[in-house]
Amino acid sequence: DESLTLHDFRLVRGSAFKKIVFDVTVPYDCKKSDQLILDEIEAAMKAKHINAVITIDRSYLSKSNYKIKKSRTL
Repeated sequence: DESLTLHDFRLVRGSAFKKIVFDVTVPYDCKKSDQLILDEIEAAMKAKHINAVITIDRSYLSKSNYKIKKSRTL
C-alpha cells in the first residue's frame, strides 16, 4: 500500500540469519487492520528469507492531509 511509510529502519545481521526492524506509519483513514498489514509485510519478507520485527504506528492524519516533509542535513 503506497500510503504506508517506513521509519526507524534497522538491519541486524547474524552469522546464520538477517533481521529487519522497522516501524510502519498507517494513515488514519486506512481501513486495513494492523494484523492484516503485519501479515502482508511478513509474508513478503519471509518469501525473501528475511525475519522482520515490525511496529505499527497509526497516524492521526488522513491520507489527503498526510505529507512527508523533506529534511535537510546541516
